[in-house]
Amino acid sequence: MCLIERVFKIMKSVWILAAAMAALILLAISPMALSQQSDSSNIAELEKLWTELNDTMTNLSQQIDNFDKANATINSSKELVDGVWQNVINYTAKDGTVLKEYLDANNQTNSTMLIVPETPLTTLAASKGEVILTILASPVPCQWILVKKSAGGFPRILELYNPCRMVKMTTTIEADGTRTIAIQDYKKSKDNTLVVVFHRDGTITRYVETRPGLPPECTWCQNTHQYECKEKKTTP
Repeated sequence: MCLIERVFKIMKSVWILAAAMAALILLAISPMALSQQSDSSNIAELEKLWTELNDTMTNLSQQIDNFDKANATINSSKELVDGVWQNVINYTAKDGTVLKEYLDANNQTNSTMLIVPETPLTTLAASKGEVILTILASPVPCQWILVKKSAGGFPRILELYNPCRMVKMTTTIEADGTRTIAIQDYKKSKDNTLVVVFHRDGTITRYVETRPGLPPECTWCQNTHQYECKEKKTTP
């Protein structure tokens, strides 16, 4: 065999090996690229949801501070919250909006809940030209639920729920000024929560994580202030 033929065979072997390596690299990279695209899509959806929920939370925060207790219907009740019975003062406005004040053992308000029917909230938002997330063709009456927790100290927490859309926004403010925002879409099983942390030094941390989602049999419980799921019956 002449020298030229040997060189040609060596070059051919190198080319085949390089092609095989390239194929392996493509196989390894492709799923990662698809995953990154999926993450990017989820981030975009969650950021849009954040904008809408933030407008709603701002609106409800103003309502909770300016609620007209003097002209509301008042009654008292007891509710089991996180395993503890609490006295609750209920204020109901003419438009159906409800303000609930939860009292501790010393009769001090440790949390406040505002429950707003969808219709008056949407009407109010339209009159102000604000963007409010609306619910269309829902099989049950929709409500926006804002829970304000402080108990006179830190952390200060605002939780916004919508049982129809199965979305939640939580804002937590620490004593040092750090503010953490979490936007969760319970309908997604993966990459369903956007977390944004505003640090006291001005830096911002942003990431997406997976938090437990909800199967179809889960519903919002008015008493426990969270989604509850029925256990599936197993056949022997």
